[in-house]
Amino acid sequence: MKKLVLIALLVTSYSYGQLYVSNGSYVYVNNQQIFVGDFGNAAADIELQGTASDYTQANNGFIFLRNEGMLFQTTSANSTANIGAGKISLHQEGTADEYDYNYWSSPVHDPQGTNFNTTIGFYDPNSGNDLSPTVATLLAPGAQNGNNSPLQIASKWIYQYAQGTSTAGFTFVGSSDVSGITLAPGTGFTMKGTNGSGSNQQYDFRGRPNTGDINVAVVANDYTLVGNPYPSAMDLQAFLQDADNSEINGEAYFWQQDRTTNSHEITDYVGGYGTYVPIGGSGGEGVFTPATFTDINEDGTADGPGVGTGSNVPRQIIPVSQGFFVFATSTGQVTFKNSHRVFVQESSGNSEFQRIIDDSKFISGTASNTNSTANNTKKGSSIDTPMTYGTTEDETGINPHADNSLLRFNVKIAEDNLIKPMALSFVQGTTDGVDRGADGIDISGLRNNAYWPIEGKNYVIQATTFAADKQIPIGFYVSNQSTFEIAVSQKDNFNENVSIYFYDKESGAAYDITDNSYQITLEAGQYDNRFTIRFLKNPVADDDNDTTGDPVSEDDTAGNDDTTGDEDGDPTDDDVISEDLEDNGPVEFNAFQDNVNKLLTLENPGLTINSVTLYDVAGKILFNDTRNSTDRLITYGTSQYTTGVYIVNVTFADNSIITKKIAINN
Repeated sequence: MKKLVLIALLVTSYSYGQLYVSNGSYVYVNNQQIFVGDFGNAAADIELQGTASDYTQANNGFIFLRNEGMLFQTTSANSTANIGAGKISLHQEGTADEYDYNYWSSPVHDPQGTNFNTTIGFYDPNSGNDLSPTVATLLAPGAQNGNNSPLQIASKWIYQYAQGTSTAGFTFVGSSDVSGITLAPGTGFTMKGTNGSGSNQQYDFRGRPNTGDINVAVVANDYTLVGNPYPSAMDLQAFLQDADNSEINGEAYFWQQDRTTNSHEITDYVGGYGTYVPIGGSGGEGVFTPATFTDINEDGTADGPGVGTGSNVPRQIIPVSQGFFVFATSTGQVTFKNSHRVFVQESSGNSEFQRIIDDSKFISGTASNTNSTANNTKKGSSIDTPMTYGTTEDETGINPHADNSLLRFNVKIAEDNLIKPMALSFVQGTTDGVDRGADGIDISGLRNNAYWPIEGKNYVIQATTFAADKQIPIGFYVSNQSTFEIAVSQKDNFNENVSIYFYDKESGAAYDITDNSYQITLEAGQYDNRFTIRFLKNPVADDDNDTTGDPVSEDDTAGNDDTTGDEDGDPTDDDVISEDLEDNGPVEFNAFQDNVNKLLTLENPGLTINSVTLYDVAGKILFNDTRNSTDRLITYGTSQYTTGVYIVNVTFADNSIITKKIAINN
């Protein structure tokens, strides 16, 4: 893509700044980026000559940004570097109809002031050509539905969620005097779409381009709606990880809504917030989990049942005008900077304005991820709704040459008709505790919920380092008896020779969910310490169909339980199951559980066996057969044992030992 650079030496009059556009003149940027600067330490000024309160081309100097054209300036912090009454014109498409919200932020402000004026800043891109536009009509608050042609915007649905004022939460910024709706740069605002537009209403933002450092106030333990303030895409990862933005928790939250519900009644809304964290992801791009769609109560909190999930779209690069929430851990401000700006177009597939719904399936591996939280009672645990890459793998199961590895899980909550996606990210340097910017808190407030319990709070994204013997707790909050079905929906840069298990500490049973789902019904309560996710290297069959597995680690113990089985996670009747735990014995020896004949079977090449011991997962000895035998086939009946995981220990005359894990199904 061609990059147009304008420097002082190429401009006729340096006194007017780095770029000067006179009345009746314009710069047209089509599907390109234009960079204004001097490559030095001076401010990157733009002067657009113009006439106050006149947005016509004849009386203004214009920069037209079309077909994803973008404007960039140097990394100067000067937010007042651009001068003049002229304007830029930039198109952006919403993804909401007249019943649904998009969250916005303006890339321009009023040339006669410091704020964006929704009355004179929005133009109708379909009203004529660029040189003779028609200003969009901002309807009085009594009107509920906007219109796409001519462009009429319903001011009734324009809210902000700003801090540092006398009010908190969503604040209506519309009024009977629609010319009074002004918003500071970097402030996010809600706005519904228009009828007749489907989901692609286009808006023409006209005004002075925002540049430099743009500060937005935040208050400890509360959310603030902000947004990309520039006429270009923005790297959200850079913004969240900027050292000057330590007042926030390093996460971003995006509203997603079900467009199939056509109502202005808040109790009919179906939607939620997706969560993005900048650390993690298979390519280091961060991790996003879409919203779990739930009904909305009158106070803006989540209810149920729900009807699906939001879209799992790229979030590292956010497009022009995209609004999102941040959560502050201390009072202060967040700062948007020119250094956060990037040229990544939405058409590239790596940046996308807010989408509404995803029709993905549950077990197919394409289901979207979501975020939510259960039983978080501290302030800030939920947001109200507006009222009216490597090639080799090591023994750990992680590709050591990839930036990170990622597992996505879907938890189906049958009673609420919900799918709760969750993400587990393996990132070098992270811990089992809370890691800023790597763990994403769950904010959905579902009445029946699944989450990662970390340090007393519930998370939808957890980052940790991988270890073969690690147990990662997974929690459930149950307000009424509910059935949960868990499955792995996606594996990125994760060793295909490692199986993933859902482990129940109470029963001692482990269920292979690598390619299957497991279903469990739980009574009302909170389960933060009973269940874990565990890992085990897969057994590799030889030419004789031996399913002897490789050890996960030299000191692995009976605590690493696993089974294989049918789609419900239970061992099937014809499974022949064994996994090596410790093996310094003869490689020709084989021990396995034959569930068809309900026999523990030892295949011995003629070596002397001193003893065979069977343990349950708690370490209790169920039998100890002391023998001095070279029998080639030895069997033990297992019909008397309950379904579960057991450990077999075989000691040979030369003191070598084989320890295997078996799954008995009765």
